[in-house]
Amino acid sequence: RRERQPTAIMSSFLVALGLVLPVVNAFGATPDCDSCCPSSSADPEFVSALKELRSGLSLTMVEDEPFFPGYISGPKLAAEFGGEEGFHHGVASGSPTHDSLIIWTRFTPTEPTQYVAVTFMMAEGDDPAALSSSAALTGTVWAEPGHDWIAKLDVNGLKAGVNYVYGFTAAGKSSPVGHGKTAPPPGWMGTLTYAVFACSQWENGWFHAYDVAAHVKDLDLWVHTGDYIYEYGGNRFRADKQIQPPWEIVTLTDYRRRHALYVEDAGLLKLRSSVSMIAQWDDHEFTNNPYGNGMGADNHQPTCNGNRTKPGTACTTDEGDFLERANRAAQAYFEWLPLRRGPRATQGQVDTDLTIVVEWGNVATFLLQDTRIEARPAHGTLGLQEPDFALDFFSIFGAAAATLGTDVRTYQAADFSAANAYAEGMLNDPRWELLGAAQRQIMADVFSASKAHGKVWQIYGSSVVVPDQVGPGNMYKLLEAFPDQAGVLGPYLDALLPTAGAALFRALHAIGLVGQGWNPDSWTGFKHERAKLYDIFVQHTNNAVVLAGDVHDHFAYQMHKDGQTEPIGINIVAGGVTSNGWGGYAGSAFGGLGANAYNYFEESWVQADPYLKYVGVKDKGFWVIKANATHHVSEAIMINTDDLNPTPTNGALSRTPIVEGVLAPYYCDGSLVTTAGQKGSLVKQTACEIEFMAPSSRRRASSAPKQPHARAAVCDCLFEEKIGAQCHCL
Repeated sequence: RRERQPTAIMSSFLVALGLVLPVVNAFGATPDCDSCCPSSSADPEFVSALKELRSGLSLTMVEDEPFFPGYISGPKLAAEFGGEEGFHHGVASGSPTHDSLIIWTRFTPTEPTQYVAVTFMMAEGDDPAALSSSAALTGTVWAEPGHDWIAKLDVNGLKAGVNYVYGFTAAGKSSPVGHGKTAPPPGWMGTLTYAVFACSQWENGWFHAYDVAAHVKDLDLWVHTGDYIYEYGGNRFRADKQIQPPWEIVTLTDYRRRHALYVEDAGLLKLRSSVSMIAQWDDHEFTNNPYGNGMGADNHQPTCNGNRTKPGTACTTDEGDFLERANRAAQAYFEWLPLRRGPRATQGQVDTDLTIVVEWGNVATFLLQDTRIEARPAHGTLGLQEPDFALDFFSIFGAAAATLGTDVRTYQAADFSAANAYAEGMLNDPRWELLGAAQRQIMADVFSASKAHGKVWQIYGSSVVVPDQVGPGNMYKLLEAFPDQAGVLGPYLDALLPTAGAALFRALHAIGLVGQGWNPDSWTGFKHERAKLYDIFVQHTNNAVVLAGDVHDHFAYQMHKDGQTEPIGINIVAGGVTSNGWGGYAGSAFGGLGANAYNYFEESWVQADPYLKYVGVKDKGFWVIKANATHHVSEAIMINTDDLNPTPTNGALSRTPIVEGVLAPYYCDGSLVTTAGQKGSLVKQTACEIEFMAPSSRRRASSAPKQPHARAAVCDCLFEEKIGAQCHCL
């Protein structure tokens, strides 16, 4: 029922999930009455929006069910919420333009065949009371079983740069009130504030980073650079609650239920309702380490026999055709996120286009693209690929190091020239691409138009890191960086680095000696195409900013062409919301150095790479960025009391449930300023600029290191899974 329809709202008012052309009946016809039901053919447009599964059937998990008696494997229904129907997954908004905004909700019904008439309300401003005024925009659509009872609307004809409140009602229930914002008008030149996230793994703890970010003052937009969900199943718990579904997700229902589980986290629920978002997928939205050019993945077994990183333990049943699985994952992703589908008909073999473009006045152009499904081959993704085998960097350089003994002080760059020559030959192979020609052309077109219109910042979402990650490298350089602590650091490294458990660090020392990056799963594995990417940044941007994630820790890099030293842009890398990174290795290896252990480890990265201007591996968190006509200020916000707390985020805080009205402690770990017109500048400043609508914790401090003590054993293979490497344990 269209209660009110301003003339600016055209017949293209409703768009199903951003996946089809604007049509009124994208969710079925707009209801004429609250009690009627649509016909069985009510949704022809949406059914054709994704490729039909070639088998015609979704895979079942018959072999899993006996191990999880009583587990509900169908869609999420009211029975799982005490029998109460309602909007248990909140609301969200995203993909803002200067005159439109996508708003989202899901209604949880009682019956699996139920059709629900959902009424939305939307009004200018921040006051929820405006939703009851005569000026509010309202309308009614069907929430259907075929789309998991999701209502996702593309609202057009809105005012530019305006805050909006919105909400939904159905079956006597009301949703939470959501807040969103349209992009400013062309020519606008104010201050944009946005947050950047990556890698949120449910079983690693509650999403406090999202909760804290929802309290950033004047936050306009938040960006997720990938690994928004993870696919793993099995013995994974948060407190006494097991992950849902309790097996690795493969079917469309599996992916939908995993998205639902994540959104039920109070932090994510809060941020989604508070601020509009944009996002791109990385790999775990599908499964670990997929590659579109060949349509497979490290963690996909058509016939279950384990995978390379966790042999024999990765799957619980045959997983079928990867193309079918990828399409299911993509469908659930676009259903559950408030994103507008890209303009192309397909993205590789997966029939969705992840091309996100947002223009923010004359301050910035955002472009987010896929780096996993369309063009990526198995090479790099699973290590350096030869026809019949793969080698990861740690094996290549570690084997060379093993022939030299365990005293890294005797290693010379020349000792690893053969290993590096082999690696460089593979990394520069022109056959391997992450984007492909079609996506590179989109990037060139979008950014050249942005530059021509005088927009200051061209912001690119890559999902994976662009520069070579060199480090931690030669840890004995710490003695030069901290000469007053040489008497402690020297003996500690002498005792640590020759041990069997430190083989990983000896390999990294060797890699650092030749200035090589250690991660071929990133753009390091695709240097030939990266040169083309850099050419686009040089030719078609005023000031290039890359947002990335994937590696679970915070980094800030200056980008430069291979063989050149002049910076051409910056790469801000978001650490995990909860996903484990290098911190576990640093804690176990350097914990004996006391409160400064992590700072020493981080400094070893900076000493190895002059283009790395910030690194944070201890705590989980996110970036908050302010951009205007003259500056782009990037600030790392960490979830903890301060950087000297010896217990990292994932050691305690992440295990503490989120409580409404009580924020987890957080601190600003670094502020870096990029000046417009000075490409690639990243200058540290002592004071942070970001303000919160809650008190902040104290900033970085320093103290003397303690004497070494025995290292605890640890074996966390999550990081190896990200880069396709074998598991190395300390």
